[in-house]
Amino acid sequence: MTRTIDVFRGFETGAIQNDQVFRSMSPQDALVEITHSSICGSDKFYLWSPQVLGHESVGIVGIKRGGLGSAAVWDAKALVPIPDKLSSVEAAPLMCSRATAWTVLTKYGINPGHRVGILGIGGLGHMAIKLAAAMGYHVIALSGSGSKREDCMSFGAKELYVASADETRGDYLHRVLEYLLELKTVLYIDMEPLDHLLLCGSVSIDYKFVFSTMATHGTIYPLTVSLAPVPIPMTLMIDNGLRLQGSLVASSHEISEMLQFCAKNDLVSVIERFPLFNEGVQEAIQALNTQSIRYKAVISTQG
Repeated sequence: MTRTIDVFRGFETGAIQNDQVFRSMSPQDALVEITHSSICGSDKFYLWSPQVLGHESVGIVGIKRGGLGSAAVWDAKALVPIPDKLSSVEAAPLMCSRATAWTVLTKYGINPGHRVGILGIGGLGHMAIKLAAAMGYHVIALSGSGSKREDCMSFGAKELYVASADETRGDYLHRVLEYLLELKTVLYIDMEPLDHLLLCGSVSIDYKFVFSTMATHGTIYPLTVSLAPVPIPMTLMIDNGLRLQGSLVASSHEISEMLQFCAKNDLVSVIERFPLFNEGVQEAIQALNTQSIRYKAVISTQG
């Protein structure tokens, strides 16, 4: 059986194109009618390729790789049921962003009471705060401005610090000498060191600053994608026994566990809704590029 599916693709100009794909179904496949698809920060890297966009989608089986479209064909064994307590519009943003944070927060020895920093309070970061707080970790939010302070505290953060040049300490001459002599970085933020730090921002990372926030033997988790090479100050990393830990996106089983945890603890994302047609998709991607979404965009065929 072959199905015709309406999709949204990237294009070499960066514009989003409507298209159709044809998918043959085997006995072990399921056709999922897409009802909601959330926009992920990594989607912007595929706008200039012909790939079908989207990977945070939920839908209804019976009438899921590209999620921005009318439907998708998936191996039925890979599908994850949504708990009854979560609506589809609440579940869609959990499929990648919260699953990415879930893997880190459950697999690498973080314990209740540990100081867990979240750098970058956007679609991924605000979800990471909610998860980490619900797990009993002492959550510290690091943001580029103080405008999200009330939000971060409502999400479960215990502390918030502004990570910008205006908030640095140490005079200019001290920092120049420090650089020339290749000494350790003085703290740019006056806070107790972090045991763990999740990098959730969408901009390039200053690892000299990041390392300065960490406790000895602390672990840093880069969770967002950068296409540019990133310099790592190895001396600072070695002298403080720090670790950079990569993390795979959660498996289907782990996503199921995460969804059940979110349903049990009433953890849902802060979203803005967009309609599932060309103009709505374009508007959502534009909002992503200009960082004007607060905090996740969900494209929906329903209200």
